[in-house]
Amino acid sequence: MGRQTGGHRRRAGTAHRPGTFAHLERSVERTPFHRDEARWVRRVYYLGLWRDPLGPRWQDEGYAATYGSWDEFRRMRDQPPMASYLLGLGLLVQGRDLDVNGFWNMERDEAWNVARGHMPGRADLLAARRANVALAALTAGIMYVVGSRLSGTFGGLITGLVQGFHPLVLDTATRAWGDASLVVFIALAALALEAWVSRPNWARAILVGVVLGCGAAAKLSPLLLSVPLGVLGAVLLVPRVRYWVSRLTSGQTLQLVSMPVIALATFIAASPYLWQNPFTHLIRMYHFRLDSFESQGNANPEARVTGIGNAMERVGGELGTAANVSGLLASKFADATGALSPAWFGGSSWDLAVTIAGLLLACHLIGRWGLMSGNALAVMFLTGQSVFVIMVMGVEYARYLLPLTLTISMAIGLVCGTVWREVRETCRGRFGTGGMIRSAVVRKGEP
Repeated sequence: MGRQTGGHRRRAGTAHRPGTFAHLERSVERTPFHRDEARWVRRVYYLGLWRDPLGPRWQDEGYAATYGSWDEFRRMRDQPPMASYLLGLGLLVQGRDLDVNGFWNMERDEAWNVARGHMPGRADLLAARRANVALAALTAGIMYVVGSRLSGTFGGLITGLVQGFHPLVLDTATRAWGDASLVVFIALAALALEAWVSRPNWARAILVGVVLGCGAAAKLSPLLLSVPLGVLGAVLLVPRVRYWVSRLTSGQTLQLVSMPVIALATFIAASPYLWQNPFTHLIRMYHFRLDSFESQGNANPEARVTGIGNAMERVGGELGTAANVSGLLASKFADATGALSPAWFGGSSWDLAVTIAGLLLACHLIGRWGLMSGNALAVMFLTGQSVFVIMVMGVEYARYLLPLTLTISMAIGLVCGTVWREVRETCRGRFGTGGMIRSAVVRKGEP
């Protein structure tokens, strides 16, 4: 997968648009086509299938293996549909329709697929990419809010900027993949958890569950991440435990227990493929993903991940060396000044080093915030998603690591926001009004 992280020429019509959207949208037309985009663009027709949610085209049996591809008649178990809905909505908003291209056969080359109408049209491809760019910009905005609650406005600003301008976000958001949909729902879930803790009620608890369910309908992992919330709520139903751990009432604890149930119900409701037999079809989806990873590992042995240790090494390579914010800043510095940035600044270890420092700082602050505070739950949820990605990584593709950018941006923003606040408080103490008054008193008492 080629990376598009270098200096970018502004396209006419986008130079006046500020912010993350403009930064990402400028690369939409330049990003090379990836064959997975054909599959994702094809799936936008799912949105139109809601005219008949009980119809045969929502089931694998509604399709035949016309070209002999092993996954051609398993397409409905391939991916949950939420990302396809969002891409389809993006196409409709931009004046396109949902009848785009044929089913791309991964066992054949590009020329074979193009000859049979499986390549999406250029306008449809760009529209789908711009829909993802909008989701990435929204994610950066949400992370700004989350970061502001963790460590103030400056910390939130850094969090949003790191998320919006991270090279991996640029690489994924400018392609018509489903990863941007997953990440926006993860960020929304963290924000919804903070909002629920600040004022627990059933409306906000339902919102958390719905967001988690929508995230699961984009990729399966948020459904599993909702389970610890329910387990935590079940533990807090014990009065003595609740007394020592949180100030939630028993009714509010039941709200926490309900979140994974609501998430599961939302996930099922969003995917008519599951309606016929939810349990059996969910197991089918799970096994299909395992088989898919196995197939990808066989086809690309160099991408196979052999364990958690190997997964950590690959994360270090992808997010510490291949795509990192410090390297991007060093490149921008060189472009602006015509001089190389200092070697210590452009090194590959800064992103992950500051991230680790931020996570350690978060562990310390959780003791101050309280385990059941909104900040603590948001940090643990975002970090838990990253840990889950690392633990289940069967093959290494950079875009699979996109959820880790949320943890990276959150941790870097927390460090920067905390340092900024400490420096500001120190300066106020020494040079602010209180400091000047104390100095004047001392001087007046001097002989």
